[in-house]
Amino acid sequence: MVKITLNIFLLFCCLTITKAQNRDTIEIVNALSSWPIFQNDKTYQKLSDFVKGNLRYDDTLTEMRIVYVTFKVDTVGNTHDHKIVRGSSPSLDEEALRVCRLITFTQPAMQGDKPVSVWYQVPVPFEPRTKHNIKTKKCIFRHHSQNESKQEN
Repeated sequence: MVKITLNIFLLFCCLTITKAQNRDTIEIVNALSSWPIFQNDKTYQKLSDFVKGNLRYDDTLTEMRIVYVTFKVDTVGNTHDHKIVRGSSPSLDEEALRVCRLITFTQPAMQGDKPVSVWYQVPVPFEPRTKHNIKTKKCIFRHHSQNESKQEN
């Protein structure tokens, strides 16, 4: 066991030394100062709300599905080359693509002081809509409106 661990450690050290020697010849630095920003929200909550709010799909979904869409954000903030990374079904994939094509960023990605194009990935969640969920939302809404009317009186 000790020999195996020692051999793995020596192999790792040799690979590290080899990589360190090769760094002198080629070094690519690709560090971003900031990622694209959607509607001036750095937490990406507005992007999530935008995606969920624009989805249109039927009520026959029985379990949660997530479609992952990747696209390129250009130096102006527009999105191009939308592709499905991991899909669910043809109809959900098309809907995820439709919604992601609506996305436009207010600020592009920045590298130093220059805007740059980057690839971006968005998870698009499709949640089942059951009658129970709809009733719960209506009850909560009515509850809030009843409280507001009591406060006004």
